[in-house]
Amino acid sequence: GRIGRAELEAINPSLVDDWAEDYFDEVLRQVGRWVVGDAGAGYALAHPRLRGYLGGRIKTGPYLDQLLDYCARWREHNSPYALTHYARHLADAGDNSNLYALICQEWMDAKLAAFHSHQPFSEDVALDIEVATQERPPNWPQLIRGCLIYATLGSLATNVPLEALGVLAQVGDADQVRKVLGHAALISVRNRQCVAYRRFGCALLVRGQSDEA
Repeated sequence: GRIGRAELEAINPSLVDDWAEDYFDEVLRQVGRWVVGDAGAGYALAHPRLRGYLGGRIKTGPYLDQLLDYCARWREHNSPYALTHYARHLADAGDNSNLYALICQEWMDAKLAAFHSHQPFSEDVALDIEVATQERPPNWPQLIRGCLIYATLGSLATNVPLEALGVLAQVGDADQVRKVLGHAALISVRNRQCVAYRRFGCALLVRGQSDEA
């Protein structure tokens, strides 16, 4: 995923020069052909295949350790990158115990404060369930815990008035519209979810966004 300049400099202090304020920009110019993004959206390697290629050509272990250490301190900085990708990094590293421990009230509250939706947290819970299922034998206590949490999120989303979602989709800004769509995705009662999507589509038509509808 994309990562911001401040986050990159915190993970890798060598990107900060005591004298040259534009040192990061100089480094970016040197690798610009392989990097996409900007200061606002964050930076990422230009193509997923390139990430795989570089992973096989250079020693990424120390950087990945630094990245995990940075993400583990999410309480200190509430980094958008850490809040978005930490769970996936733990899963990719095979650190199941820390992944399971991450799925807690404090993590849910931090993600809700950052993204104003439970959908990002629900994605981490789904990952938690997937990892628990893949253990041999399956990690039944963690699997049951994850399923209960996911069901609770669905229940919370289901109880929100559909009229409110429709109005917000119609008058909200682009960010609020994305949150409404994410909220609808969590609704656990299928026919109610269909009604929510229909209201969402009608609201987009009213806004003149027929392609998105």
